[in-house]
Amino acid sequence: MSAPSRGTEPESERPPDPPVPPGPAARRTGPAVRRWFASLQTKLATVVVVVLAVGLAVTGSTAWAVLSRSLVGEVDAQLVKVVEPLAQVASHNLLGGLPLSRTETESLPSDYYVLFVSADASFKSQWSSTATGQPRSAPAIHPETLEQVLDRHGEPYTVTAVDGSSRWRVVALPLVGVQGSVAVALPMDALDAASAQLRTVLVVVGGLTALLGGYLGALAVRRSLRPLHEIERTAAAIASGQLDSRVTVTDEHTEVGHLATSLNAMLERLELAFAAREASEERMRRFVADASHELRTPLATVRGYAELYRMGAVTSPEELADTMRRVEESASRMGLLVEDLLVLARLDESASGPSSDEVDLLALAQDAAQDLVALDPGRDVRVLGLDGAELDGGELDGGELDGGQHTPVLVRGDARRLRQVLTNLVGNVAAHTPAGSPCEIAVGHAVVGKPAVGQPEPEAPPSPVVVLEVRDRGPGLAPEHVERIFERFFRSDASRGRGEGGGAGLGLAIVSSIVAAHGGRVDAGSREGGGSVFRVELPPA
Repeated sequence: MSAPSRGTEPESERPPDPPVPPGPAARRTGPAVRRWFASLQTKLATVVVVVLAVGLAVTGSTAWAVLSRSLVGEVDAQLVKVVEPLAQVASHNLLGGLPLSRTETESLPSDYYVLFVSADASFKSQWSSTATGQPRSAPAIHPETLEQVLDRHGEPYTVTAVDGSSRWRVVALPLVGVQGSVAVALPMDALDAASAQLRTVLVVVGGLTALLGGYLGALAVRRSLRPLHEIERTAAAIASGQLDSRVTVTDEHTEVGHLATSLNAMLERLELAFAAREASEERMRRFVADASHELRTPLATVRGYAELYRMGAVTSPEELADTMRRVEESASRMGLLVEDLLVLARLDESASGPSSDEVDLLALAQDAAQDLVALDPGRDVRVLGLDGAELDGGELDGGELDGGQHTPVLVRGDARRLRQVLTNLVGNVAAHTPAGSPCEIAVGHAVVGKPAVGQPEPEAPPSPVVVLEVRDRGPGLAPEHVERIFERFFRSDASRGRGEGGGAGLGLAIVSSIVAAHGGRVDAGSREGGGSVFRVELPPA
């Protein structure tokens, strides 16, 4: 065997040809077709068409089979009705020695084929008549075929014509007392034509019905999925930053309507959460900026006096003592500011809430009053019970209290934090009202939400609360300052320096945070005749 030539390569070792890359048209149509078939609308429409087609096919096939069987049954009944009299007549004639003639078949309707055959096939007589008079190809009844028909014991049987152009239904019976048989056949042309026509009608009508059902199903699916497309557009709008976008609910009683309603509720919560986060971030930015600004002044003071001392500008003992005093004051202000910031941070981060001990708020009020008298002995400070109609139309109980025996006014919370609330409120009175001006601290029970006489019923049911009010006769609060009085680092007197007499603006913010942590609320306002009032409401014990 000769080796292959050097320039050729065996067929088995030849590498396969690289696949031909698809053309531009295939690359363009492939993904588009896949996307079209991946569409939910297309899938649902396809399912509708397939279900309709299968249902119509099963229904049509069943109807065609039932009708064909019914028509064949009618032909069989006619054959059985004819073959029995013919067998009896033929048997009688043959037993009497009479020859067979057409007289036995002249009474038959047209299109019948009659065959008389002896047992040894010594005689064979047949007659056939057609309604049109045209010759017809006879059924192919051979001896073996006739034996098969006879073996069926009078049950009709189907055979083909001699030339194979048509089908015949045949029934045969043996002659009585004579060796032979008689067979009667009817053509199935009309039956086959009706069956074919019915099959054509079913195919055409079924196909048109499936197409029409698919078209109507696609329209119904498109209409049903229209809210989903709107949900998709709304989601895209939200993703682009339009957080106020909402889904239009056309019918709340449908599944898509329930979905749209739930999505709108979720989007509402998301928008509120984003707004709260932005507001929190804005407050944090202001908080950091204000804290930096508040710390800058005492830090600059400490640094300035340190530089003076390093440069040798402070020489005498008196100057050194004054410098150290100012440094100490600045450090104290920084310490107080840092402590306030730490209090606010702990209140913001506290997830478990304050302790739930029983605290006598009236006793704390008496202690705060004594502290204020110690700060300003000339000030008229009184501790009272609530004395009548107050804020929100509450039903109040009152009476002046003194330092003797009293009925406790109990709330649940942290005694140390609630004492800080009173300390800050009383300190605010001492810092921002003239010396010697009167101050009242009122404590008692109230029913918040109970309407005044002649007023409509409130939406929320009335609820009992414990009320603490600190009233003074100072300059009062400007209307534009009332809403911001509890903000961090807010000071109503912006012209006042951070030094002498000027706080950092965190005292009332701490009051608001502590009250909120105890499940209460705090308000501020001006009094008639001058002065301000701070009202704290807490849940009773």
